[in-house]
Amino acid sequence: MIFLLSLGNNPKDIPFEIIKNFQLAYQDEGIKVFKNYNEFEKFYKSQTNLISDSIPKLNVNFENELLIGVFLGQRPTSGYSINVDRVVLENKKILVQASEICPKKDQIVLMVITYPSIFIKIPKYEYPIELKLNKCQKK
Repeated sequence: MIFLLSLGNNPKDIPFEIIKNFQLAYQDEGIKVFKNYNEFEKFYKSQTNLISDSIPKLNVNFENELLIGVFLGQRPTSGYSINVDRVVLENKKILVQASEICPKKDQIVLMVITYPSIFIKIPKYEYPIELKLNKCQKK
């Protein structure tokens, strides 16, 4: 089932569900859309050194849902994460609004490179999907 809506400029909230936060070695900031499990599996294997039995099973019905990965890219320490705040349909495109969460100024962090990401699912649409990322302010 594919949703197509006739919209003006009024943004419409799209329901989404957080599937999982992964620490994958994906170095680009942005989003990736997965239309089927095979696409996700191929991507997951390319970002880890795990055997195929270690690929997570996802609660996504790809017949009528999309899986979206939101990535911060490389960060210099632990303590970074990402939150999806809202998903909207506006002007014939889907906008994933997310916020970067940085370590607090006095927080103890590990000196290790990290690649924060989060995966969500939404109903299947035939519109382009874009990311609006609100970066945290470093103190």
